Amino acid sequence: MKATVTDPDGSEILCFPHVELSELGKQFFDMCYNQNWVMFDFDAGNWINTEEAQLLIQAPQNVGQASLQTLRQLLTSLIRQERFSDGRGPVREVVGICLGAFPG
Repeated sequence: MKATVTDPDGSEILCFPHVELSELGKQFFDMCYNQNWVMFDFDAGNWINTEEAQLLIQAPQNVGQASLQTLRQLLTSLIRQERFSDGRGPVREVVGICLGAFPG
């Protein structure tokens, strides 16, 4: 995604998109990192495309049967995808999956 703005002298300036999470989103991400849900020695980019990951993303009701390790892989993958996608990632899906798996 490219965006440009025009400088007062008429020249175009390339601007890179910048998206900030809401306060709730920041708290959720911070909690995931602080509680060691996010894994640092894990190939999230490849795992997110596996059948296992896609099943959980496409049918969040299955998250309740996932192992702790699989939940950590899912959160790590989705959070990293969000961090590197200029806000076009699945942050809503992350929260939706978590809320769907643990109904109040």
